[in-house]
Amino acid sequence: MVSAVDSDERAVYIVLAARAFNPNLYIVARAGRPDSIRRLELAGATRTISPYVMAGHRMAELAIRPAMVDVLDTLHHGEAGIGVEEMVVTSGTKAEGKTLEAAGLLRSDAARVLAVRKRDGTVNVNPPATARLEDGDLVIALGTEDQLFATASLLR
Repeated sequence: MVSAVDSDERAVYIVLAARAFNPNLYIVARAGRPDSIRRLELAGATRTISPYVMAGHRMAELAIRPAMVDVLDTLHHGEAGIGVEEMVVTSGTKAEGKTLEAAGLLRSDAARVLAVRKRDGTVNVNPPATARLEDGDLVIALGTEDQLFATASLLR
């Protein structure tokens, strides 16, 4: 659920109600003021977004690393035919229990695996071919649309 109301008080109420309705719901909430971030988290928001904090970070990144920001924007918006996607390994799929290499994720027609986030939250950036995929792992890959589709089919 996404709560993007213009009142932090209303946002807290919405998050509290949604969390009470569904304890497992993934909730993203907008915080108008930086001091409201903690309140939203305590109310049960999974993630909080502060437009002012984000804008400040963005301005700092643009001042320090403008070329990197341009490249990441291109990837994020799918321009130039290249994108970054998240794919979840689920129980019973052909990739579960296999290494990246054995699952076929290192083939030339597959997307480049940038990272694997394990269920416990640990992230393996640029994982080796011997990294083993388990149920609930999140694979983050970079590639063309065809490469991303090929990778997604290997994870099903």
